Amino acid sequence: MNVDEAQKIWEEVSTTIDAIHKLYIQISDKLDNKKAKRMADLEMNFQRGIFEAAFEKNNLDKKYYPSALVYCWKQHIISCNLPLSAEKIDQFANDFYISTENGLKYEDSLKKMLVKLMSSAKKSYKEGGNKLSVDAMLKIWQDESMQIEAPIMKDTKNFLGKLFD
Repeated sequence: MNVDEAQKIWEEVSTTIDAIHKLYIQISDKLDNKKAKRMADLEMNFQRGIFEAAFEKNNLDKKYYPSALVYCWKQHIISCNLPLSAEKIDQFANDFYISTENGLKYEDSLKKMLVKLMSSAKKSYKEGGNKLSVDAMLKIWQDESMQIEAPIMKDTKNFLGKLFD
């Protein structure tokens, strides 16, 4: 995968990712940290589904998915305009990838929920992009049965905390 391919994919999804994240900021601002963290975990996994939908649309070879996912999360973190070093941005982007990957490792209820979540993201993005994806994310956030505790590392929790401070 070259940087131009990754940049093209990010440009395609950035409006949708940004719209969902802005909605997250508005809603989570009024919530306690536990509920906001739940929303952030769901958002991160939903983002992965959107990214993968764009990879499929652009016929990206599956062997490039890990690096493309990290690239897209890096661009998302940069777009949040947080005062982070380049090293921290790289670390968080890698942590997001590892977290979503770890959730998919086992044949259990968490994996089933994450696959359902990512499939919903893919479907909404492919069928209607921005509006359908934002609507789908909002429904997922409102569904209290969607409870995941993503295996996120401590520093990533700190980053997520900065998003809703």
